[in-house]
Amino acid sequence: MTGPVYGHEPVGPLDHDLTRQHKGEPLGERIIVHGRVLDGRPVRNSLVEIWQANAAGRYIHQGDRHPAPLDPNFSGAGRCLTDDEGRYRFVTVKPGAYYPVAPDFGPLGLDHLLEPYPYFQRRMYEGVEDEGV
Repeated sequence: MTGPVYGHEPVGPLDHDLTRQHKGEPLGERIIVHGRVLDGRPVRNSLVEIWQANAAGRYIHQGDRHPAPLDPNFSGAGRCLTDDEGRYRFVTVKPGAYYPVAPDFGPLGLDHLLEPYPYFQRRMYEGVEDEGV
């Protein structure tokens, strides 16, 4: 299964802020996911894309049969370009635990379903800060 397809559109001004892409406020605790892209040196202008579940653990995808509700104010998809130091930053919500319904649903986006906890929560939180919202 694949994540969202962005096409060839330029990165938009709110693409990095998954909490401001809709009219209303998404549900869930706000977090900041940040890091650096390095290849011995900072990699600037590198496209970083994320796809994640909402605060209830649900993806916007036709193949997601998780019984959790969708959030109409959260798409779960974002992207940004790294700066001159290779840094990237996303404002998002803490994703809920994701439990696949079908055994072949497999890894999705940032999730790598190790145990019942998403990869995003286990690995990416090494670079997460509380936004204080």
